[in-house]
Amino acid sequence: MSLTDIIEIGGCCAGVPARLADILDTQHVTFGTTGFAPAQKTVQLGPQRNNEIINRTRHLRTFLTLIEPYDVLHYHYRTHFPQFLDLPIWRALGKQVWVSFHGSDIRGKQRKAANPFLRLADRVFVSTPDLLDTLPNAEWLPNPAPAQLPPAPVASGVRPLVVHCPSRRTTKGSEQITDAISILKHPGDWFDFLLLENQPHDAILQQIRGADIVIDQAVIGMYGMVAIEAMAARKPVLAYLNGARDRLPEGCPVVNCGRAPSEIASALSACLEHKTLRDRLGHQGEEYVNRVHGADNLRRILS
Repeated sequence: MSLTDIIEIGGCCAGVPARLADILDTQHVTFGTTGFAPAQKTVQLGPQRNNEIINRTRHLRTFLTLIEPYDVLHYHYRTHFPQFLDLPIWRALGKQVWVSFHGSDIRGKQRKAANPFLRLADRVFVSTPDLLDTLPNAEWLPNPAPAQLPPAPVASGVRPLVVHCPSRRTTKGSEQITDAISILKHPGDWFDFLLLENQPHDAILQQIRGADIVIDQAVIGMYGMVAIEAMAARKPVLAYLNGARDRLPEGCPVVNCGRAPSEIASALSACLEHKTLRDRLGHQGEEYVNRVHGADNLRRILS
């Protein structure tokens, strides 16, 4: 099987299906807008993702035509019909089915993981190692690093800039992070802090490139896509890892900042006060992302 015999299906998950399609030089199908940059070979079926179930039903005939040349259907987040009821159909058509989960879609959902239809999938992937707690027989397929990054904005001053980019404040621990910032900023301002949300992905990437430190999250217990993009841009990253260090490949430079504001403030202060530490973490992060989240490693896992 050639890697181009795989078709990537889904428009969710921080643009992962589209990035994988570009890495594999294969087609990508999304039922509505991707929310992120489309792949070079993206086919969009339907106008809006919030009508995804309607789009999947309405465009089923077109979808069947699209997948006909492919041996492997790689679904992300969900399969075509609820409860994985479609997996027997694709198997009957002679297709392999791969299913990738990316976080809240499976984390802690034991009943969903035990669905007997899911056992018909030929391969099941998770995007972060902590999800193996719910799906212990799955494979870890690391999220892909960005193929290229936009130019960094011009520095606005000499003070270090800390950036936090939550997709959702509650799941990223933004309240604890802003409390930690308040601790460090008292009694005077000696660094800048930027909280970015509800902005286009390219704009967020650009601000990450202009940052000195990026704080990913303080709740989940594993680094996510923001951390990957920051490390690719050679930026030091702080995140709550929840004892996950042993599950990660050797050399992961993400600083475990804990969950409490005082812990976050302590870890952040060390990075703010030592530029040599920031530089070292940045170089280590770039090397780590290229090795773990780069195209060569992902092709190897999927081959």
